[in-house]
Amino acid sequence: MLADTLGSIGVIVSSVLIKHNGLFIADPICSLVIATLIVISAVPLLKDTARVLLLTIPAGLERNIQQAVLQILAMEGVKGYKKPRFWTHAPNILTGSIHIQATQDANEQQVIRLVNNLFSSIGFNHFTTQVEKDDFIANRNSNYDDEEDAASMYGRSNALREPSLFVGIASSDYHKDVKEAKSVPSEVSVHKQ
Repeated sequence: MLADTLGSIGVIVSSVLIKHNGLFIADPICSLVIATLIVISAVPLLKDTARVLLLTIPAGLERNIQQAVLQILAMEGVKGYKKPRFWTHAPNILTGSIHIQATQDANEQQVIRLVNNLFSSIGFNHFTTQVEKDDFIANRNSNYDDEEDAASMYGRSNALREPSLFVGIASSDYHKDVKEAKSVPSEVSVHKQ
């Protein structure tokens, strides 16, 4: 808005200078000033667009995400988590998802509500929580002839991988204890701005 106003003022000034003083150089100078103002006002728009297209998270939110992931492990009925993903869906809309491994006696709806409320409290507009229990995980893996087939299908290796919060890249093994999850802060890569 300010760039438009300054551009209009520049056109009026250059017109007056040309008409009363014969300074024809005022027109190209005014054009360069207006072009510079347009570029300067477009840069923030381009940055915001790039952040959305690159699925970034605001830099100030990283620590809150790390703490939220640690809080999930302390929740009643939670055994572990996997596939944490966080991104910007639009300039003011944060989105995320996570898979939670719950104990057999855990109330899935309560776990979902607690996790969604936790992420809502730190600014996420849309959050999806998938709860999986041991019987689901066991049945999923029993559909394969051997453990190696199941591991290759679900991207799991025999060695427990470090926690990862990369958007689109996440460890498929559940992260099961707070000690293990304490390495999350150094691993978080929710695409810094």
